[in-house]
Amino acid sequence: MKNFFYLVLFFIFVPTNNLSASINFGTNNMNMKLDMIVRTDYEINNSDDNTLRIAGSNGYAMNTNKELEAMEFKVKTARIKAMGKIDEYIEYYLDWNVNKIFSFSETANSGTVQNINLLDSIDEVWGQYRLVSNFYLNVGKVFSGVGGTELIQQPQEVYLYSLGGTEFSDIAYRPGIIAGVNFYGQELYLAIVNINDNTYNKKMPAAGIVYMGDFLDGAILPILSFHRSQTEKQELGGLSGSSVAPLKVNYYYSAGVGLKMWEEQLFLEVNWLKNIYKDKSSESKSDTTQSIIGEAKINHRAIGFVRPLAKYELSKKTIADSDYLDRMAYVVGLEFFPRIQRGKLDYGLNIHAIYTLYADTYKREVPSTTQFGAKVNGKKITTSQILLGLTLEI
Repeated sequence: MKNFFYLVLFFIFVPTNNLSASINFGTNNMNMKLDMIVRTDYEINNSDDNTLRIAGSNGYAMNTNKELEAMEFKVKTARIKAMGKIDEYIEYYLDWNVNKIFSFSETANSGTVQNINLLDSIDEVWGQYRLVSNFYLNVGKVFSGVGGTELIQQPQEVYLYSLGGTEFSDIAYRPGIIAGVNFYGQELYLAIVNINDNTYNKKMPAAGIVYMGDFLDGAILPILSFHRSQTEKQELGGLSGSSVAPLKVNYYYSAGVGLKMWEEQLFLEVNWLKNIYKDKSSESKSDTTQSIIGEAKINHRAIGFVRPLAKYELSKKTIADSDYLDRMAYVVGLEFFPRIQRGKLDYGLNIHAIYTLYADTYKREVPSTTQFGAKVNGKKITTSQILLGLTLEI
C-alpha cells in the first residue's frame, strides 16, 4: 500500500502530459500510461425552494427561507487513471475517483465526514482478456453502460446531469463481468453487475445489453442500451416482529437511445432515457422517469481558442402512474483552451464559464415521509448555478 501511494505522489508532481511508464512484469513488458484529471469550480448557487426538508431531532422540518444561495469552491473531478497492455490478449484499466475517498453529509446543525473504503472510491478497475481478436471479457469493477450517451461522457465534461441520467447511476460502476464483441467498427456487449442496495433479502444482479456504433469514421456514433434488475424484500411485521410480511418484489428497467454526430465545425448529441421502477404488489402501477436531452458544441478549431456549448433537457416523473413533476433544464457556457502544442490546441487546460438552470414543476403532493419529500401541488422551483472553473489534464 505504501508503494502505491508513492506512485500516486510521483504522478501528481511530475509536470508532463500523457505520462507513460514501461514496467517489467515477470517475463512480460507491461506498458502503463498514467493520467490525472482535476476540475475545480467556483460555484454560485441559487434556489427559490422553500420546501426543502432539513433533518432534525424530530424528523424533518421545512426550510422557511424563501431563497437559498451559496458561494464556494468545489473540486468537481479528481481522478487518477492507469491503463495498459501486458500482451496482445491482456489489458487492464484503473479509474480512481479521488472525490469519493471522503463523503461530506450535512445535517441541520453540523457536518460530519465519513470514511469509505478504497474500492468504493474506484469507479473502474478491471482486466480484459481477448479470447480471439474480436471477443473479449472484462472482469472486475466495470462500467455497465447504463445512461445512454450522458454517462459515457467523461465526468469533467458534464456540467449538469439529467434527471433520468442520475437515477440509475448507482449501477453505472459495479463489480461484475462484461462479455463483448467487436465487428466492423461496432461494439456489442453484455454486462452483468451487482446492484448497490443492501436492504434486500435477495438481490439479482443487474443485466444489460449495450450497442455502440461507429459510422463514417466516427462522424456518427449511435448508442443503444437496456438494463434490468430485480430485488426481493421480506420484512418482519407486528409489534413483536414475530409475523412475516408478504414478500416484496421490485423490478427496475432502464433504456437509453443516444446519438453523437461530429461535423468539422459542430458537435451534436441527442439522448433519450427512460427508467421504470415497478413494485409487483402494486399490480400494474409503476414509477417512471423519462428524459430527452440535446447538446451542441461549436468546434473550437473553427473559431479559435473558445468553444461555446449549449444543452437542453425535458424530463417527466410519475409516481404510481400519476404525474409528479416536469423538469426543464438548460446549460450555456464557454470553454477556453489557451495552450497550443505543435500547432494544435491542447485540451489539457480548460478554463470555463458556465450557467446552468433547472426548473421543477410539481403536479401533486406526496407524503413527506417518502423519499421525494412534501411538495405543494403546482409549485415551481428553480435552481441555478454559475460555474467559473478550470480543468487540468496531465
